[in-house]
Amino acid sequence: MLVHVSNAYLTSTVHSSLAAELFANGIKRQFVYCPVQKGFVPNRNIKTESTIQLSAPRIFNQYLRYFPLIKAVYSFVIFLYILRKSKVKPKFIIAHNLWSDGMVAYIYHLFTKVPYTVSVRNSDVNLFLPKLLHYRFLFRNIVRNSKCVIFINKVYVNRLRVISPLVYGSMKQYRIIYNGVADFWLDHVGILQQKNRRRQVIYIGDFSENKNLKGTVKALQKLQEKDITFVAIGGEKEEFLRASGLSELPSWIKVIARTCDKNVLLRYLSESRVFVMPSYRETFGLVYLEALSQGCCVVHSKDEGIDGIFDEAFICRVDPEDFGEISDRIGYLVDSYPKGTPPHKIRSILIPFSWSFIAKEYMNFIDCS
Repeated sequence: MLVHVSNAYLTSTVHSSLAAELFANGIKRQFVYCPVQKGFVPNRNIKTESTIQLSAPRIFNQYLRYFPLIKAVYSFVIFLYILRKSKVKPKFIIAHNLWSDGMVAYIYHLFTKVPYTVSVRNSDVNLFLPKLLHYRFLFRNIVRNSKCVIFINKVYVNRLRVISPLVYGSMKQYRIIYNGVADFWLDHVGILQQKNRRRQVIYIGDFSENKNLKGTVKALQKLQEKDITFVAIGGEKEEFLRASGLSELPSWIKVIARTCDKNVLLRYLSESRVFVMPSYRETFGLVYLEALSQGCCVVHSKDEGIDGIFDEAFICRVDPEDFGEISDRIGYLVDSYPKGTPPHKIRSILIPFSWSFIAKEYMNFIDCS
């Protein structure tokens, strides 16, 4: 049986989407171990196939995060208990991040020799690896014993090499396998293509400091002679004002509450010329791909997320600290792509991001026979 170890399975649709596509590719029996914190509220958009068993014990509390090794070992003990209780015998394990999930898979491998993979994500390269210097030997053992290390983007390959050459050198092999975009977006490429789009820039996401809304607003303030409007979807007006540093909302900014209605998001994206999200930290950013699918040009941060993946004039990388550069790129894209990006071009560059394509990449090294 294929077993997933993922602290974030009930938070992000990424892991459940992979499991569903692996199911469609013939791996019918899967088990998911998703330890969560007490009081955790799952993402309502996550759907699991009926044959995929899910165990989400509420075992963590706010204090365990200060003891990462104890937390990981405790998680392994619960994992072992649940496997025995559920009569599950793993043949292969996918650990969906390097430390929290990877430690569970690694310890289990020590006792059983069951093969596993680990994925390197934002929390690993920006939190655990830099902070847990005294556990670097464990990181080396995790990747050394892993059948394959999965990187979600190209940026993190280089970042791991810089942060810890010894951990990087301990890998047997690695692959870059991106997160996938939902079929909904791929099915709607070019459907709502308009002759002329509004001179509108859009952002979709939470109104947090990391998303750099303050920098985006400062950049757009420099472009007001171009009559550009800004739509921010993801929270309430008060949240946006705090995140952007504004005291009041100007007439050229429209704030829309968070919504899970894809048709609403599709409509706003198809009306806009540019999607902008110059985050300080970004593991990948599926919303970039969703925006691309609907003909939006994209402004993203250097050395984060999708950087290094595309080589298209309508996808621009910027320094998130350089408001002038962000402003220049937005202005260029708004003026250069009044009708949005070419649908045929978008279809071709998004092929590697379909879940069917990604599942086949995983199938190359998963052995559950």
